[in-house]
Amino acid sequence: MRRIDAELVVIGGGPAGMAAAIRAWELGLKKVVLIDKEPTLGGILPQCIHPGFGIHVYGEDLTGPEMSERLAERILSTGVDVVLEASVIQFESSYDEKTVVAVSPRGVIKARAKALVYAAGARERTAFEIGIVGSRPAGVYTAGEAQALMDLYGVMPGKRVLIVGSGDVGLIMARRVALEGARVVGVVELMPYPGGLERNVVQCLEDFNIPLMLRHVVVEVRGSRRVEEAVVARVGEDLNTIPGSERVI
Repeated sequence: MRRIDAELVVIGGGPAGMAAAIRAWELGLKKVVLIDKEPTLGGILPQCIHPGFGIHVYGEDLTGPEMSERLAERILSTGVDVVLEASVIQFESSYDEKTVVAVSPRGVIKARAKALVYAAGARERTAFEIGIVGSRPAGVYTAGEAQALMDLYGVMPGKRVLIVGSGDVGLIMARRVALEGARVVGVVELMPYPGGLERNVVQCLEDFNIPLMLRHVVVEVRGSRRVEEAVVARVGEDLNTIPGSERVI
């Protein structure tokens, strides 16, 4: 077992975790440990190949991988102890001490510190959590899964794509798969207005002739081994589906 005594432990090696560790080091903490389960730093950034990062920090319009590289270079130039391929399995807290236990291919790691920063990122909501009924065949992806397939592994998630949700992530994903040659049959949005920035509506949908279906929801996913079709329906002012408005895509 590797034992580490530190002033601060940071869980998560994405942009938030790296920024926290770097800033703690700059403010004078000399025993800072950052733990991440992945083999490389960056978190979600390496699969975000679009620009829009680093404008406020570096004064440049960087892609996700470029931003990740900048932060990784900076943290590795400090004395922060970066521990990769380590998954945190236990956490204990008392008034004056935090203890984190992680496992890695190299064995068990036990880190003790006065303070802890939890920057492990978010978890995407699944189709079940957003109330879409039907079977669960192959071809149903969260935005992060589809993004990782394309940007990290070079695999297209499908040739005909339906996007659920018109937030900025959904809009950018619609453009992303369209640029790779997929036909985006539409973007479904519950509300009477898009959830993302107007510029993204224009650049990601209108410029690619992608339909935006406002006041619509997906009420059913159909398919055996793989997605074959989806049923969408209009919703009223009360956000309940309107009987008879269903159509198959």
